[in-house]
Amino acid sequence: MRRQKYFKSAFFAALLVSASMFSPAMGQEQSLQPMGSWALTKVDRSAQGGNSYCTLSRKYDGNIVVSLGRNQTEEYSLAIDFQKDVFPKDEALKINLQPGPGQIRAYDMMPTSQKAVVIRLGWDTGFFDALNQSQQMKVKIADKGYSFAMPEINKGQTDLNECMDGLKTAAKGGAKEAAPTTDVLAAQAGSGSSKFSAAKAPDSMAAVANVAAQKDSIAEQEKKILKNFADNMMAQEEGVSKKADSKNFAGKAKKEEPIKQAALEPKSLESKKTDFAAPEKAVAASEKPVELVQRPAENGALLAAIAAQKDLQAQRDKLQQKLQSAEAERQKVASKADENVAQMESSIKGYEQRVASLAAENDKLKSQSVAASATEAQKQEALKQIVMVQAEKTALEAKVKQAEEQARKAMEAKNAADAADAADAAEMAKMTAQMQQIEQRVSALTAENAALKQTSAGVSDAQQKLASVQAEKASLEQKVKQMEAAAQKNALAASSAAATATTLSSDAKAKAEQLAALEKQSGDYQKQLIDFQKEIATLTAENATLKTATADKAKQGTTSAAQVTDLQQKLAALSTENSTLKQALDAKASGNMTPMPGASKQIEELQAQNKALQDKLAAAEKAVASSAGDDKVAALVQAKTQELEAANKQLEEKLAAAEKAAVAPAAGQDKAATQAIAAAEAKAQELDIRNKQLEDTLRQAQTRIAETALNTESKALRKIADLESRLDAAQKDNASLAKQLDDKRLGQEDSRLKLVAGDWNLESATKRYNEAEREIRRLGQQLEVERTSCNREKSEIENMLFDPAVTEQKQIEKLNDLQEKLHQAEAAMKDQQKLVQYTVDQQLAQKTQALEAEKASLQQQVASLKDAGGAAAVEPAAGGSSNAAMSKQIADMQKALADAKMESQKLRAENSALVNQSEQARAQLAEVQNNGGARADHVAAANIEMEKLKRQLELKDKESLTYQNQLASAQKEIRAAKQQEAAERDFIAAKMNSTQPAAGNAAKVAETVKVAAVAPARAAAGFGRENVQGLLQKAGITAGVQAAGAGSFGWSQNGIKGTASVSAMNGGFDAMVQQYIAQQKGQCNGDFASMPSPAAGGAKKNALYEVACVGAQSSSSSLVFFEDNGSFVAMSSQTTPENMDNAMDVRDRIASNL
Repeated sequence: MRRQKYFKSAFFAALLVSASMFSPAMGQEQSLQPMGSWALTKVDRSAQGGNSYCTLSRKYDGNIVVSLGRNQTEEYSLAIDFQKDVFPKDEALKINLQPGPGQIRAYDMMPTSQKAVVIRLGWDTGFFDALNQSQQMKVKIADKGYSFAMPEINKGQTDLNECMDGLKTAAKGGAKEAAPTTDVLAAQAGSGSSKFSAAKAPDSMAAVANVAAQKDSIAEQEKKILKNFADNMMAQEEGVSKKADSKNFAGKAKKEEPIKQAALEPKSLESKKTDFAAPEKAVAASEKPVELVQRPAENGALLAAIAAQKDLQAQRDKLQQKLQSAEAERQKVASKADENVAQMESSIKGYEQRVASLAAENDKLKSQSVAASATEAQKQEALKQIVMVQAEKTALEAKVKQAEEQARKAMEAKNAADAADAADAAEMAKMTAQMQQIEQRVSALTAENAALKQTSAGVSDAQQKLASVQAEKASLEQKVKQMEAAAQKNALAASSAAATATTLSSDAKAKAEQLAALEKQSGDYQKQLIDFQKEIATLTAENATLKTATADKAKQGTTSAAQVTDLQQKLAALSTENSTLKQALDAKASGNMTPMPGASKQIEELQAQNKALQDKLAAAEKAVASSAGDDKVAALVQAKTQELEAANKQLEEKLAAAEKAAVAPAAGQDKAATQAIAAAEAKAQELDIRNKQLEDTLRQAQTRIAETALNTESKALRKIADLESRLDAAQKDNASLAKQLDDKRLGQEDSRLKLVAGDWNLESATKRYNEAEREIRRLGQQLEVERTSCNREKSEIENMLFDPAVTEQKQIEKLNDLQEKLHQAEAAMKDQQKLVQYTVDQQLAQKTQALEAEKASLQQQVASLKDAGGAAAVEPAAGGSSNAAMSKQIADMQKALADAKMESQKLRAENSALVNQSEQARAQLAEVQNNGGARADHVAAANIEMEKLKRQLELKDKESLTYQNQLASAQKEIRAAKQQEAAERDFIAAKMNSTQPAAGNAAKVAETVKVAAVAPARAAAGFGRENVQGLLQKAGITAGVQAAGAGSFGWSQNGIKGTASVSAMNGGFDAMVQQYIAQQKGQCNGDFASMPSPAAGGAKKNALYEVACVGAQSSSSSLVFFEDNGSFVAMSSQTTPENMDNAMDVRDRIASNL
């Protein structure tokens, strides 16, 4: 019972780890259902002195007949007849039988025919116990799997036992009637297996044919020898009969005729037995007794023949001793030769009987020779018998040689088994070396982790300014390192991995070349970055110059406005003076005209002011020409110039009006004033021309600024397109290398599956490991796809932001919006970084401690396996290979654990790189902001980079979570493998301590006494809290039961939470059980699995189950269902997966008291 629990615990732990992706080793097996009930056949050969047996046969889908036979020595045989040709001719098959979980039997044998196969099971209680519990037998023949449903196998076993009891009773009572003796082992192909025999017959038709051929050969030789001897004696008699009377010759011939007839009679090929009593029958058939005549010569020959007979008897005894010793040696080293030895023993017994009859006949002849000489017929018969004894001696010598040859082959088989044990020991040493390498690798990874933690804080500012290309470089370097590490691990796996290592080395060289190329590209990118920085510095300087020029223009505009105001005031004063002069001229029109020194002075002052204004305009013109480079400044300058032009025009109009007002009254009196006014007009026109030239210059400067911006943007876009093309080429190379790596990994998966072929548990664990590796690769490919999508979005956003059609105002608004989002992203990224860093550190510390503990546990297991190596050497080769495969599975799981740890460290490094890139982008944004916001494209690029980094960080977080889950899954698989290995060690130890009873022995080993559970009294109607409490107390559970509602109760003890629910029977018992399990599945937030267990005994109908929920908080429950007076009771013992054995023990104790 305890061993069964260990097997169930190990199996269920494996089921918890891989509930969602569990696939059995015979996943493609064909499920076959029976087409009728079991048919029992009795074959009684007791009357014939043969082996009697009983067979249990059943027909399945596809016209397949399965028969189970048992003989009187309690040995079993299994026959499967497909009723058609399905097996190749003269080719051995690999056959696996699995009657239940943890029970696998492997055979390598020849089929009985192309339609049927017979398997010798022997005495195997574990096989039939598992078959009775599972009600199903899985058969794998070569590459095809079959699953035979075997309901009512218990009843069939009972009928088979009753049939055997009847045969034993009939054998003791001396039954005279013989039943049919058809044997499926000796039947023709296609005859079916309904009369299948489980007796100790030869393992194959070849052995039967060999024995029959030997018997036929002996019979033919005996016939030839007797015929030749009879012919010689007839020739001698013809020579002697010439002196005798013809009547006496005739009478003598009549008397000798029966003897000749008996000597020359052919032996029966069916019975294969020689009638050694023929001479006595021939003599007894004579009508008259033969007269004894004294013949000294014949008597001497007869005595010599008798002496020779004694010598032959002594030689036969020696040969018998040799044969017995050879038989004993053969039984020790080769169990498969038992049938041939049994045949030889039966032949020897026949020969002994024949020799005994000859000895009796010789004694009779000796007593007769004292009184008188033997007749001629007796002489001839004695000589014939001597020849027959010599022939028997030759046959016995041939048998002894054959036995010695079989003993030699058995010894060779034993030596081969010893060599296999030595190979297992070498494999164990190799596994130990691999474990040491794994331990060294774990130590190295631990040291590397500590070094990474120490160096992560001292990253320099220069590393924070690396571009995204350098991040790609680091990723490629990591991939190269991974490939080199994979090449080294593959080189240690087997000699066939040398080619793989060479390929990976060449790939590593190619990667190194790509890395050098990327480093060169990185240098080029750094140079381009320096050029961009210089360009930014130049634009910053230009911006500062434009700011200064703008300030100067503003000051000049203020000065010009003040000057215009002064001119207007002076113009008003001049107009007043002109009015005064006009009045004076009108008053003195008739008098002499006096000069007007005041007016001339005012005109000169006005000309001087106009000249100063022209100088200022020329200076402004130069400033505008030197500061062309910014659209906004040019527009401001243009606006100021237009205002100045408008002011100048107004000034010209007022000046013209003043001139007219001054010239009109004094046209003929003051020519100097008229000339001055004309000069002022010319100057005004010149100023107007200069203003137009200034406008053209400004337009040209604005055009040059736009062209410069477009050229700069085009160059940047061309550089980006070039970089993207290079990046695409690198990604294609990466895709090609990834494909090659996938092919190599698929080859490794196939090699792993070949190594563990035939072992259901190891195949299942290997497939889960391969699926985990494929999931990791799928996540990597998904990451590459996301990166490509991110790059495409980046290009689209850059094209949108750098579009010249976008106005400056929109760019400023976009810049402010991006700046605000940048601050928010920085804050969120810092929080996320702290959280991820803390989580990774905690999990890494926990996993490191768990790994150290598991390493110590594995070391202890390896030591215990080494200690148990000597004892396990006597077990079948399947046991050693299972241990070796289990150790290899543990090594593979530890390797997966180390890979997951390395991936976690890689994610941490990438997270640090993302943080550094974020800091770099933030620094660039701050620099652009300090330069006045003139280059909004850099800010937009920085924001895009930030968005990219955020997406990458989210992807890395998801990957980190995935790797953590895979790490937990690998640890669970390791625990399951450890439990499986412990269970197998216990099973092997129990098997070694037990003694296998020899077939045919009179004394059998006593079977294990099973303690019957005491059936408690039936619970009263209305199953309540008192009933639950009483049942728990009987099971040894002292916890108090609390009522949690109507028909619901609960208790807790030793980390196990127990619940009981009582409800009225509504439908069938099985339907309510499935309904309860469905409710448990609905409450599970992860993967759910359930497995039935064998029901306990007792008066109440019951069912046992184990269920598990694998998710964020995994749990395991052991359930027991039973019916009590119309009430359906479900009791659950829920705990963690690690404490599952205790919950199963509690469940079994409760069930044993039903």
